[in-house]
Amino acid sequence: MADIETLEKLLSELAKDVSEAYKTRGIDAFNAYYELIQNKASPYVQNGFLDKKKAPKRFISEIAMLHMATTLFEEWCLIHEIGEANGYFDVHNEGTYFSWYKISKTLKKRIVEWVIANPDIQDAPQIISLLAENTLAGLHRRSLGEFYTPTKISEHLYSLTNFEACNIVTQKAVDPACGSGNLLKILVSDVAKLVKEEQLNAKSALKVLNENLYCYDIQPVAILMTKLQLLLVSLPILEKLNNTSANLYELLPFDNIKLTDPLSNSQDYWDIFAKFDLVMGNPPFLKVVKENLPFHKDFQEIFSGQPNLYQMFLWWAVKSARADGTITFLIPQSIRSGQYFRKLRKEISRFCDIKAITCFTAQEGVFDSVKQQVMIISLVKQKKPQKPSVITVRKSYNGNGLANFKEVELPQNQVVFQNGGESIWCVSDSGIDYQILGKAYKETRLFKDLEQVEILNGGFVWNQNKSSLRSHNVGEANFVPLISAGSIGVHEFSFPPKDERLKNRIFVERTYGITQSGYSTRSILIKRTTPKKMQGRRIIACELPKRFLEDYPVYFCENHVNLVLRKNDSEGYLAGLTAWLNSRLANFLFGMMNGSSHLSKYELGLLPVSIELLQLLGGIKLADKNKLLLKSDEIIYSFYKLNVTQIKRINQLIPLPS
Repeated sequence: MADIETLEKLLSELAKDVSEAYKTRGIDAFNAYYELIQNKASPYVQNGFLDKKKAPKRFISEIAMLHMATTLFEEWCLIHEIGEANGYFDVHNEGTYFSWYKISKTLKKRIVEWVIANPDIQDAPQIISLLAENTLAGLHRRSLGEFYTPTKISEHLYSLTNFEACNIVTQKAVDPACGSGNLLKILVSDVAKLVKEEQLNAKSALKVLNENLYCYDIQPVAILMTKLQLLLVSLPILEKLNNTSANLYELLPFDNIKLTDPLSNSQDYWDIFAKFDLVMGNPPFLKVVKENLPFHKDFQEIFSGQPNLYQMFLWWAVKSARADGTITFLIPQSIRSGQYFRKLRKEISRFCDIKAITCFTAQEGVFDSVKQQVMIISLVKQKKPQKPSVITVRKSYNGNGLANFKEVELPQNQVVFQNGGESIWCVSDSGIDYQILGKAYKETRLFKDLEQVEILNGGFVWNQNKSSLRSHNVGEANFVPLISAGSIGVHEFSFPPKDERLKNRIFVERTYGITQSGYSTRSILIKRTTPKKMQGRRIIACELPKRFLEDYPVYFCENHVNLVLRKNDSEGYLAGLTAWLNSRLANFLFGMMNGSSHLSKYELGLLPVSIELLQLLGGIKLADKNKLLLKSDEIIYSFYKLNVTQIKRINQLIPLPS
């Protein structure tokens, strides 16, 4: 492999040189660049896409990376006599923001020397990809929910499309949010292999890549980097041409890779205009405000609450695909059971067959140091409703060794689970898990339909009410306790919480404009976010003790707490419900349908509940927590008639809390 360490040092020096030049020659170009991105991002980002004081650093890094990459490409092509490549930033319109900078002769000489010392053109795509990955990931490009797709994840995503490279001759492929082009790079690389193996003519390959390959993005650096990456993997095609005169940049300009926002003019791509046989992508993950979107009515059929950009891109893909077209996306696991995506799940079931799902169980380490549990989903758009096929399911911790992970084929109606008018995606790589799921939901109602209780979110946002927070109670009626997640354990409640970080927000003084009335009945308290240390356990619940209400007749709960309030005289249900929520089976079921670390009241409401079981659990009289948990599990396993294998499976996945 080439000497990457030296190249990275050269890139750092290049960035310093750009930074110096920027002070005298780059400000006008930056202002134009900044205005362009702000305008394109304005429907999605309320507070501006980039902080203008921090944006120049990003701009400078992008310029350094692009100039380094184009110089390397040009020198490799000269050394290997593939042809000349000149004026990259002049050939492409997006280059106008970056063309003001010229590499100094000294730096150019050192880059040329590096290429001479590292001439292997086979390494070129990997080297440029590595530069892009390190640069873009280092910029923390998260204002618009952008995350760089690592090569290992890109390769697996592309493999799930089952797209044959030879089909690009007659079929069209698109990435609607292309980033640096890592996904379509794999397709183009496969086309280049066909040319190398003389299964496809080089001139024909250039023609179809120009005509049938599409990419869109709202950032000029993304468009330029994508075109360059695709050029690099096209080198075997260019070599076959024996080109002596044409500028390589003009020979393969990738005309359909465009600086545009496909969401804003979706009607140009949808329905009768749908033309894509393959749509794949890693779209931005970002909550947006519906009212800020001039085109929000185009997506009305899949909005249910606050929209997310990834949700819009996935629906755009479904509508833009031809019948029998494939849609393969990397998206957050919140789509599996999240309330805001319930309409999208139903529409996907109407129009598509799910062919494959790969879930990554780690919250971190999948890509770009992102704290987000993600999954890859591959769909095929149906010509007409047909009998659902099987889904190939894989589970991986963080994407390492994906090729060696076991896969299981499951009926569509097991993974796409329908109950009580709700549709959720329950994902596991074990058939046993679906047996357990079927038993638990058989002839039971959903938690949300239980008349005796109500599921709520605590609702008090402490950081919006800092002036009213207090560390102690002065004994006055207007001082109300604030229950935070720190007070909640499995069958354990502590107030004040043991966490020292919470000591200054234990009480709320209501004289400071607090309008909430608070709660005044007994309840079940549930943490809204699961800590890592719980290892498989998702639900952490406890009863609010009677003695607490005797001391404090009114209380607040933070928005990081969900609570279950009793109605009328249904207090007897609280003990049984708490035992059920803390049980291994309830945690197992919740983990199958929910792939994130958050527990919304909507998703809690999708758990099955049996009144008869709650009465049995409510009759347990054990003070010791572990004995209570074990007895609850024993009663639950017997009630649902789970066999030894099924019980063993649950106990392996959901340990007792420490």
